Amino acid sequence: MSSIFSIVLQMSLTGSYVIIVVLLIRLLLRNFPKTLIFPIWSVVAFRLMGPITLKGKFSLMPSAEGFDGGFTLLEKAAAQSSLALLSGYDSIRIGSYIWAMGFVSLIIYTSVSMLLLKGKLKNARQYHDNIYEASHLKTPFVIGFIRPKVYIPAGIAHDEKNIIILHERSHIKRKDHIIKTLAFFVLAVHWFNPIVWFAFKKMTDDMEISCDETALSHCKTDMRKTYANTLVRFAYKMHPVNERIAAFGEGNLEVRVQHILRFRKPNMTKIISALIIIIAASIGLMTDPIDIMSNEDLSPYMAESKKQDSEINEVKLEVQKQVRLQSEHFDKIFE
Repeated sequence: MSSIFSIVLQMSLTGSYVIIVVLLIRLLLRNFPKTLIFPIWSVVAFRLMGPITLKGKFSLMPSAEGFDGGFTLLEKAAAQSSLALLSGYDSIRIGSYIWAMGFVSLIIYTSVSMLLLKGKLKNARQYHDNIYEASHLKTPFVIGFIRPKVYIPAGIAHDEKNIIILHERSHIKRKDHIIKTLAFFVLAVHWFNPIVWFAFKKMTDDMEISCDETALSHCKTDMRKTYANTLVRFAYKMHPVNERIAAFGEGNLEVRVQHILRFRKPNMTKIISALIIIIAASIGLMTDPIDIMSNEDLSPYMAESKKQDSEINEVKLEVQKQVRLQSEHFDKIFE
């Protein structure tokens, strides 16, 4: 358990650095379509859960020594905390138990919440295909992993219903219900890291806005106002459903409404520019820097250096011997 927790801590430290860089990239590309930006969050998931390390010449990651030093500081902090009763090893061991309990508790809580929610949806009426209506719902959402279903509040206007269905079907087409479930699992593993919680929130915001973009690309221009009004109406009525569910009213309401009202299909220049930045940043963040010369590479030179040092020492000893003999020789002459 302690070894697993140590690996999680290392991945969390590395992932935190990647999250900060991704947030800066989002800020740089804030006026670009979120549909192009959203995929970079997969790099964060790779760093937080990836068991393998890739090497690259164009890495944006610090050297391994930097992360090792940071991890050492974490170990020292843990050793000096109130949990460290006997030694640094004990603090890691006790910390691993707390981490495991937090992970299991979060998974159980969300699983039970999901089961209770499904129980409340048993009386939902099928509207069309995988679309269901329920009178007690306050916000539309997608639920299900393999066979997702869309649940919408009963009795809403026809135009609003079409917009909501278009939005939720866009979620399903993009596999957002699967992505968000996997993202929540990553969050559960790193539940102790507030930076990961913040990243999950921002990832959800990007998911909803990019889904809005996908839906709006199939709507007429005069539908934007209706779309925004529908979002406002259900966002105000929204209550927390489940972290794993993609709900219509999620995300930053003000940002989403502004984005909807000024949405335009991106031109090719913006698309290409965003893709170049995202691809370059993804490669740089997924790879670690290549060591200039590893110990294995240096071993022949080190052996040669030791050989030269040995030869120099032998010459020095010989010179010292000759100097001593000459000194003794002069001493005898002057006697």
